Amino acid sequence: MLVAYSNLTGAMLAPPPPPSSSAEPEWRRHVEWITILAQNLMAAANDLRPVQVFIFTSLTSLMG
Repeated sequence: MLVAYSNLTGAMLAPPPPPSSSAEPEWRRHVEWITILAQNLMAAANDLRPVQVFIFTSLTSLMG
């Protein structure tokens, strides 16, 4: 993720393309990649929620 952010920063600081260019800016590709990566991280964290609940209830029952 840090590499993607670094590449995004570099793309944002690059000079703009000529007005006749119809190519999509490079920074959009990096923003899309970071968005997908963030969504995957959130999905992975949500998949771990049942494990967190199980561990918490197991520890709570052992302590009290």
